[in-house]
Formats: sequence, structure tokens, C-alpha cells
Amino acid sequence: GVGLAGLAVAKFAGARDVALTDCDDAVLRNLQYNVEINDCASSCSVHDLDWGDKDDKDKALPPGDVLLAADAVYDPSQALALARVLRDLARGDDADIWVANEIRNPETWAVCEDAFARCALTLVEDETRAAVAVIDAAGVPLLSKRAWARHKNAALTGAFKLLRFRRVSSQ
Repeated sequence: GVGLAGLAVAKFAGARDVALTDCDDAVLRNLQYNVEINDCASSCSVHDLDWGDKDDKDKALPPGDVLLAADAVYDPSQALALARVLRDLARGDDADIWVANEIRNPETWAVCEDAFARCALTLVEDETRAAVAVIDAAGVPLLSKRAWARHKNAALTGAFKLLRFRRVSSQ
């Protein structure tokens, strides 16, 4: 809930239009604070987005060329809602949908994979090995040493996944 992935993409990868989303008011306030203290207000915006609310006004967010769901797979009851939101916010069949997540529970992950398939999102690339290499080479960026050690350990033991999905062509 701190927006680390989105802020990093905006600040270090040059993304010009990054939408950070959540549905919890406290998290949204924290996201806005982090946007401001990291001087990312010109490239980042914060939006209330509830995956399960079909009438959510912020689902009118403009479609994206690249979507990043960071540590979003944790509740199997939300898997289908997450997959639908990612599918609906992807700009066309060429949009990249990246999911970066630690696999805490294999059953939850299986439910999420099934939800992605049901929403016509197909796995095109498993970059877990590349993620491990980046994590191993990165040292300790932006996180406490303790938090980074936990993420690095998850990556090195195969519990961290970095996967790229695309919408299946509707043709």
C-alpha cells in the first residue's frame, strides 16, 4: 500500500502517466503523501479503485499500455475481480499486464491463475528468473534491510513471481 512499484516506474523508468490505486482511504492518503515527498506529482495520480464495485466511478480511468499489479494476489475471493479490472483497463490486446507477487499460498495463486484465464488473459512471459537477477544485483533499494531480505529470500526460493499477461485477441 505504499505505491513503491508505481513510484519507481515514474521516478526511475520515466513513465509519464502513472495511476496509483487502492480502495482504502488510509492507503490512498499514504499514496498521495508518497507521491508528494518523492516529487512525482507531475507523473503520478492517486485514484480510489474498488475491484469488486462494478459501478465504481474510477473504473473510468483511461486504459493503460502497461499495467502493474504489485503484491495484489492475496485473497482468492478477489481474484476474479482483479482479473476483470486488469482486463478492462488494458488498452487493447498489445497492452502488457505485469503481475509481481510473492506466492504465500499456492492454492490462492491457482485461483488467481484460473481467474486470469477466465477473463481471457494469457501468460506470455515468466520473468521470475530475471526478477531474481535484478533483486540479487540491486542490494537494498528503498526498503528496510529486513523487508528487502524477505523479498530477496522469496525470489531466491521461487516464492516470488514476475509474470506478463496479455488479453487474448477478441478476433
